Amino acid sequence: MDSKDFVIKNGELKKYLGENEVVIIPDGVKSIGGEFLNDYIDDKKNLFHFAKFSNIVTKVVLPDSVETIKPGAFRDCVKLNSVNIPVGLEEIGDFTFSGCISLTSIRLPFSVKSIGVAFRGCHKLERLNIPDSVRVISARAFEDCGKLKEFVLPGEVTEFKDSVIEELWNSIYDGSIDRKESESLRTALLFSILKYANKSLLKEKQIQAELKQNKWNLVKHAINNDDAEIIRKILEIYKITNPEEIEDYLQYAKNTVEVKVSIMNYKNEVFQKKKGNKNDILEKEYKL
Repeated sequence: MDSKDFVIKNGELKKYLGENEVVIIPDGVKSIGGEFLNDYIDDKKNLFHFAKFSNIVTKVVLPDSVETIKPGAFRDCVKLNSVNIPVGLEEIGDFTFSGCISLTSIRLPFSVKSIGVAFRGCHKLERLNIPDSVRVISARAFEDCGKLKEFVLPGEVTEFKDSVIEELWNSIYDGSIDRKESESLRTALLFSILKYANKSLLKEKQIQAELKQNKWNLVKHAINNDDAEIIRKILEIYKITNPEEIEDYLQYAKNTVEVKVSIMNYKNEVFQKKKGNKNDILEKEYKL
């Protein structure tokens, strides 16, 4: 990539002048300049912003030397679908990826400590890993991320208090996000808790209360994602044994592969268990 495509001052990338779909930032750059929440490029201040190329850039490759990405750096890159976050970066600032409507997933390294209103308007964002290094998550970090299916949590989460789950929980439940969107994020969070948290965490009163109120949303979410492991866990946690309810889930899952098999196996096990219980009762009556 031509070095003339970049304006770099004192280790900070101030401006990109090229027109490539794939932008490879030169090694040695320590900071990616931001738009500082302005909606335009200020040529006098040489603020770095991809707005001119929002219909061109699809991938950005950041070198390991990058330590800071200033707010709004990739705002409104509507075709951006791939970007790496270097290890060492500690903050994902406000509006860093806002309006990146083609971004479906991104991995955050275990150096990240805080997430601002960074992913607002990422309509296609489906998966986001949240490392346990994170201590602050903005209340509106995932505003208007209606397709977010799963927060990928670190390992087996053992605690609710002072954990990344609590940060996510607080960011979703503080009332700053509209009800419809909050429901989508809540389902994604509960889905992730079911998938990654250990049994003791699932017994937390707050989580138990939310699980109780969101059974169908979680069942539907698991079926739509054809996640056999989670549908099985849901069936077991809710102790679903009503044949008609199980049949309803099978009907809803008719177009899936893994989930349908998982529900059918669960149904057969429930049937066998009930049959066994009846035989036990008959044997006891006979002995009496």
